[in-house]
Amino acid sequence: MADITGIKRHILRRYAQGKITLDAIEAISDKAAAANLRGESTVEITASGFDGANSSGVMILSTNDLLVAIGDILDSISPVVTAVAPRRVFVRADFSRATDSALTV
Repeated sequence: MADITGIKRHILRRYAQGKITLDAIEAISDKAAAANLRGESTVEITASGFDGANSSGVMILSTNDLLVAIGDILDSISPVVTAVAPRRVFVRADFSRATDSALTV
């Protein structure tokens, strides 16, 4: 896996500054996933632009590495929350209201 900590830090900083949205980060993830599913092993980033900042150049990344990086970012800023069933350690049985059929002998 390539060292992509710089990309992760950049995106997290721009998100904290409000210059990139959660939807935009998820769109990056969707594009990388689609490329990966098409069998494209690399993705080429030629330009990056946010509100007030633009940069260009060529960066070639593994689609899987990009997916992992964006997944880490999304897990830290918008984790998927699943409902957890409450655990009951002790449930008291209540036999005070017996039915009529249970009392008939």
